[in-house]
Amino acid sequence: ERIIAKNEQWIVLVPFWAVWPFETMVLPRRLVGAITELTEEEKDAWAAILKNITTRYDNLFNTSFP
Repeated sequence: ERIIAKNEQWIVLVPFWAVWPFETMVLPRRLVGAITELTEEEKDAWAAILKNITTRYDNLFNTSFP
């Protein structure tokens, strides 16, 4: 399973070309040309999915990343 996390606005996956198993791509479910085009709801969901992934990295490596 390449999908690591998802919510209504975002999906995080390990691309098939990843060199390391912890490489991830964070992709919006809606096509956007720039970050400035994100709605407030999408920004909040982006923050939540990044928090989810960084917590997983912290647990994987037994250390807190900035």
